[in-house]
Amino acid sequence: MNAVRGIFALALLLPAIGGTSIAAATTQRTLSLEELVDTSDVIVVGRVLRTEAVPEGPSGQPGIHTRVDVGVEDWLFGSAPQSIVTVWVHGGRLGDRMRVVSGQARFERGERVLLFLFAADSGGLWPNGMAQGKRRLDENTIQSASSTHSNSDPLRLLGDPPAPTDSVVEVERLIRERRR
Repeated sequence: MNAVRGIFALALLLPAIGGTSIAAATTQRTLSLEELVDTSDVIVVGRVLRTEAVPEGPSGQPGIHTRVDVGVEDWLFGSAPQSIVTVWVHGGRLGDRMRVVSGQARFERGERVLLFLFAADSGGLWPNGMAQGKRRLDENTIQSASSTHSNSDPLRLLGDPPAPTDSVVEVERLIRERRR
């Protein structure tokens, strides 16, 4: 019984003293490609240039966030086109601390992506629908969610949404039909 109490106490104290914490209560309704197009403020194709975990969000929100710089190859939708966009996600590893948010988009330097982004009132551009707003590209074909993370990633099963198998051309067609 004392061992159980000790484990329970450790589980409660570990996040408080800087240990790993996992936010596993995240839920997100699956968005169709049309809904992503309709509700995104910015849609771009680009390549991840840099990722950096920081101790707060774009407007000083507490908690580990990751800032992702993406070199824009094609600005598909949104005002004020830029050559680089900065995207924010909750979570990341900062020193010996780690914040994991189930269902959140994860980025790798060098990967080519299609991004559906929304501009938050609190600042910054964020993937629309969490991981649903980030699609990895192979040429101009959108890869399925199962191919965007390694099978050894234990969080892959905690909320990665299904990705359409459409092409960037299909997204451009939807933008013309629905947003212009």
